[in-house]
Amino acid sequence: GEMAQVDWGQATVEVAGVSTVVHLFCIRLHYSGVPFVWASPHEKLEAFLEGHVRAFAWLGGVPEKVVYDNLSPVVRKVLQGHEERELSERFVAMRSHYVFDSVFANPAAAHEKGGVEHLVGYVRRNALTPVPKVASMDELNALLLAWCDRERERRMEQWAQERKALKAVPLGTFKPCVVHFLPVNKLSLVTYERNRYSAPTRCIGEVVRAEVYADRLELYYREEQVAVHRRVTGRGHTELQLEHFLAALARKPYAVTHAAVVRRLPEPYQTLRRHLLEADPSGYREMVQV
Repeated sequence: GEMAQVDWGQATVEVAGVSTVVHLFCIRLHYSGVPFVWASPHEKLEAFLEGHVRAFAWLGGVPEKVVYDNLSPVVRKVLQGHEERELSERFVAMRSHYVFDSVFANPAAAHEKGGVEHLVGYVRRNALTPVPKVASMDELNALLLAWCDRERERRMEQWAQERKALKAVPLGTFKPCVVHFLPVNKLSLVTYERNRYSAPTRCIGEVVRAEVYADRLELYYREEQVAVHRRVTGRGHTELQLEHFLAALARKPYAVTHAAVVRRLPEPYQTLRRHLLEADPSGYREMVQV
């Protein structure tokens, strides 16, 4: 219960038929060697936070201290010694919530946390060989969690001692996200990392709070959650949700003939839209009601 070590690794898997590089959040308890591994689409701060939240929940406890590399999303500036670092505020908030100490390895000193360095290769050889073929990241993480369960069973004698020494997971929840305040433009869209996400049209011209998680964005307006979007990768993508535009379509029904959010609806809607417009020049009004 005294120490755990954390690191990121990478592996190639097949997700929905596409060869994909995934990022493995790895934590290993020093005494028992019990590992926890979670696959993320990236290594950004919000994924780093979520890895801890999932790990402590699965372990059912928190170690006294955790040893890290000088990870760029967490460490803003390296000073002298193992503990002299200028840290991300969200990491400090997470550490304060779970009440553990953080220790950072000296630059170019991977041997200072060799246990978890070896874990990355061990996971690739034992949990991800042959290359898994999964339908989604959720399925991949279910496979990894089952592997972690087996590894814990294999170390049951040491784990029984370690479990007793871990500190209890605190009451309440810690949100593994980063927060940004984003303006809603005249198209009812916010922009984050060069991708666009819709918000309800009543938010046009306002600023919403975006809670950005590893896999999703949650948008809040005056403390009300107004949207949840899957987080897209790359650049130049637009995520639209029809319900955000219904009020505007009711006011301007002709927009149903060309609005992007309508054109993205599945084919049965497109068939109906074409049929109504061909049958009656004012068929767009009935389409809005649908």
